[in-house]
Amino acid sequence: MSCEGRTIYDCFVLNEKRRALYYHGGQSVFKALDVMTAATDTGKTTIIINGVKEASGNKWYYDTAQTAAGLIGLTYGTAITYGNWTELTANATEITPTSGDTVVRVVEVDSSYYPKAYADAILNIG
Repeated sequence: MSCEGRTIYDCFVLNEKRRALYYHGGQSVFKALDVMTAATDTGKTTIIINGVKEASGNKWYYDTAQTAAGLIGLTYGTAITYGNWTELTANATEITPTSGDTVVRVVEVDSSYYPKAYADAILNIG
């Protein structure tokens, strides 16, 4: 009797399933926000955050850009410069992105402006 097998080291994840993957390990990582956008009025979009903030004192901020590489970067354990971000006041907030912007990054920060969770989404503009 013989046995045959192989080990595969690659992982391919469909976009629809990427938020279902979580990392459990020794280092701290960002949590994933569930964010989507919906076209509203001409030149406007609504950012929709599904879920609630991790803590009552936390806030949501967003940044838009023409490409994902143009979005403001985040580092776990480093406070954001909140003047570079725009605050979202509700789970569904209508915004007017800068002309030509196609992506949005939403971040949840604690009361000291340390990022706890974030997500990127494609802008759907009316």
